[in-house]
Order: sequence, then C-alpha cells, then structure tokens
Amino acid sequence: MCILFREIRLYSLRQDVSAEKRELMDRAIGFFAYPEEDPARAIAAIHELDPKAYAPNKKPSRVFRALCDALGVSDDAAGSKFQRLYAQFADELSAKKIDFKLYVSLNPAHFLTMSNPKMDKRGNTLTSCHSLNTTEYSYNCGCSGYARDNYTFITFIAADPDNPETLNNRKTMRQIFAYQPGNGLLLQSRLYNTEGGTYGAQKDSKLYRDLVQREISELEDAPNLWKTYTYFNNTICRIGVGVGFGGYEDWVYENFDAKISLRRDHADNFESFYVGNYGLCIQCGCEIDSRLYCRDCRDGEDEDDDERCEECEDYFHETYLVYNHEGSETYVCASCRDRYYACCNDCGYYYPGEDVVVIADNRCVCQDCLAGHYSKCDECGRYFRNPEVREGLCPACRAEKERGLVA
Repeated sequence: MCILFREIRLYSLRQDVSAEKRELMDRAIGFFAYPEEDPARAIAAIHELDPKAYAPNKKPSRVFRALCDALGVSDDAAGSKFQRLYAQFADELSAKKIDFKLYVSLNPAHFLTMSNPKMDKRGNTLTSCHSLNTTEYSYNCGCSGYARDNYTFITFIAADPDNPETLNNRKTMRQIFAYQPGNGLLLQSRLYNTEGGTYGAQKDSKLYRDLVQREISELEDAPNLWKTYTYFNNTICRIGVGVGFGGYEDWVYENFDAKISLRRDHADNFESFYVGNYGLCIQCGCEIDSRLYCRDCRDGEDEDDDERCEECEDYFHETYLVYNHEGSETYVCASCRDRYYACCNDCGYYYPGEDVVVIADNRCVCQDCLAGHYSKCDECGRYFRNPEVREGLCPACRAEKERGLVA
C-alpha cells in the first residue's frame, strides 16, 4: 500500500480541522498511515476526537469518515474537494498488492494483436475471433475496427512483459473497455484469458475494472465513486455499434457478463455512445466491415457465398434476418441491422425501430407481442403485461386510486 499517498491525503483533509484539535488529529493519523505500528496511541486520540468513531474490526475508511463527520469537515456535495480526497483515501486503504503488470492502451498494435497468434502450439496465450492469422471468421476486421473508434481502449496482461515478442503476441488476458472522456459512463466487455474467460473469472474482472476506474477518476480529477451494473437487459443505457463495425460486439450477450459503470458525478447527465468503426483491409488499407481483406484483395477467394444487404445493397460475408414494415423476412448487414432495426425482448426478432414500443420496464416489444401480451394503463398510458393491468389500471396507478390520489 502507498503509505505516502495516504498520509498526503490525510493531511490535505485535516487542514479544515480547528487548531486545538490538530494535535489529536496528528496522533490519530498514525492509525491510518502507519497501520503496522502500535495503534494504541492513535486509537486513544481517535476516542478523544469521537468516542463512537472506532470499534474493533471496523473498516479504517469508516473510522476516518466518522471522524470527519464528528469534526464537521465532511462535505457530501457532488464533486467537492472533500469527496474527491476521501474517495482517493478509501482507495488507498482498500488497495490490494498485485503481482502483475496491467497494460491500459490505445496503441493500434495492441488492438491488432489482441488475440494473436490463434492456435499457437506454445500454449499460454488467449485466442478469439479477433485474430489476424486466420480468415475463418467475418469478425477479423474488428481488430482494426476497435482501434479506429473514439472511445475504445484495451487492457491486457502479457506472458512476459519484458519480452517485446510476448508483449505483442503472447497475451494471457485482455478486455475491451470503452469510455467517452468526461462522460462518466464506462463499458467493460467480455474478459478473455487462457482458459477462455468469463466463466469463473468474475473476481479478476472486477479487479481490472477497479484499476481502470481509479485511473480514469485520477485523470479527470473526480471522486472515484462508481456504481456498476450488468449490461445485459439493463434499463440505464444501450451501447450501440458504430457504422461499419464488423467486429464481435460481445458485450450484448448475457453469458459474457459485460458491465457498465456510472460515476456518481455523472449519474444523471451521461451520454451513450457507439463502439467500433470500419476496419481496414490488411493488404491495401481501404475500409471494410468484415473479414481481413476487401473484395479486391481476396486473391481469388470464392465470392459466390457473399450475401446482399437489402438496406444498403452492398455484399457481405454474412447477413442477418429482420422483418420489414410489412412483416416480411429480409436480410441486412450488421451495420444496417443495428442502425435501422431494434430487437424485441420478448420474441428475439428484429423489427424497424419505429415499429418497436418501449414499455414500462424499458423493454423493447414488437407490435405482435404488444398486442398479444400487454395492455395499456388508462391513467399513465404505459404498457404492462396483461395480468398486471386490472380495471384499466397498472399496479402503481391502482394503488394511487385506492389512496384517493387519482380519480
């Protein structure tokens, strides 16, 4: 733990304490800044400052917060100096010593080699669809597509960080994060490691997220106070896919356990954003939205399997089933699907965005599912599942009527 940082922050906070109590505060600081020394003298000073602040096994951060409250120096206003310093102090108290080097990078080389080399016989490396040494997947252009957007950065651990070759080609863990500077909304996508990731890796994933949150808060001089949610089916925001991005948007899948975090100072004023951009053909450098090569550089690859998008009319290695305004099946590319269509959370099919209704719990529902399973509340005008609406009212409006709050 960084005792020096803790002591600096403690002394910064204590400047607002009255002069007659500073001597006691100086002694009390030893309890937090030098925990390995005899704490009896410091605890005695804490008792004099506030008899209720200290208790055996009580978290040191809570002991210090109780002292600040008792001394009248706490300030819970959003973005206050006290709140920022206290958050940094609490981070230092709870910091765990780590025995690895975590890279947080915007370097395009680290995106391009995020999962290389695939099927490496030497072992001790991760693999995924985003690999440049195979043309097996249409998602391969996601390596450069992630590198070219405005919000994505990559975190990773290398097998041997002192060896340049392993730094680029022998990653043992990697995750994609996305953040719009000054926005307070952080996306943490699927974790990949040498065991495949996600399953059983939640503890590691939380540690990496905590480290990233701390760095972002330090850079933006903001309190490191975040609330984290599971991304799948959350009702706070949707992270879209950038136009032309052909990578694998793994944050949308439930079993990959992606997270979003909101920092307290932006809890009510954040903006969603789009992840990914067009990739680049690794031979000529032109923009592409699937595979590794553009059509002109495929060097005789059979293009008969390419499919036509009914929206943009271009050809793609893979298209997706959606339903148009007339209810007919049609096939579109991933970019047009995400741009013009929305997924019904009940049936799982895609329909034109304007034909999908957002109901009370922020779920998206198509017209057929709406007609078959939902009713509209006569009072608030929102839709609820049929059993919830009785006598034309949803549960909340019905309760208000019973209390005489509505007619």
